[in-house]
Amino acid sequence: MLSAGMGDSEPNNQQPTPTDRLKEALCSKTSFQQYYLELAEMAMGTYKHIGRLRFARLIGRDLASFYSELGETGKAVVFLMDALRSYEEQGWRDLAAQTRLELVAAAHKMNDMDRYTKLSATIACTAELEILVRNFYFEEMLKCIKEKLSDKQDTVLAELNDCFKLVSATLIPSERGVYITDNKVQCRLLLECNLPKEVTCTRTAISIEPCKEDRNESGKRTPVKCYKTDLTVNGSVSTQTNSPRKSTSDVVESELSNIVS
Repeated sequence: MLSAGMGDSEPNNQQPTPTDRLKEALCSKTSFQQYYLELAEMAMGTYKHIGRLRFARLIGRDLASFYSELGETGKAVVFLMDALRSYEEQGWRDLAAQTRLELVAAAHKMNDMDRYTKLSATIACTAELEILVRNFYFEEMLKCIKEKLSDKQDTVLAELNDCFKLVSATLIPSERGVYITDNKVQCRLLLECNLPKEVTCTRTAISIEPCKEDRNESGKRTPVKCYKTDLTVNGSVSTQTNSPRKSTSDVVESELSNIVS
């Protein structure tokens, strides 16, 4: 019924026309999927070639939805991660927030608790989302940490740059005025928490790296000698004081040249 009004192609065509391919796609589910993926890939390549990366990522999100409906969640995650990376690099925070919601649903469907917990923490700190959504994923984060990740032997590491912001770091002075070997160094940190509810931190740790200053390898500059010149004219000859001493032969030659002149 869908292809009834399309008409037939000319019999002289050796290659199938777009009308023939569309009819074939409408008659078979497998042909439709193959034709759809081929057109989507061609469209993404064209948009990338002309520099329209945002439109290419939008097609990628459509492909992610297509693969999710087919049950191939792993392929959907690849397209969503590419889109999220592009949105974060170019500062599209609203699109990034919506993409995280799609990613967290895919992680829950794949039973990937590590990724689900990390995404839940990031979503809970996203100011572009409603507070009810943020509170829900905050509770999901705590629930996964207590029930799913507490029994794991390996520590789960996550970047929480969106959750906490370092406001200031102050080094507390020593009682003696200076720090010596085996002294305890105390530091006061002020952090801003972007989570929607209060959290209790039982342990904190900081990483300290030595700061090396760029210095000259020699460490000292080559001394420069400065000589003063006396510009007082005595006849037609000027003299220079505090200059390196001349040898006797140089002085004699200079006097002879003055007498001849």
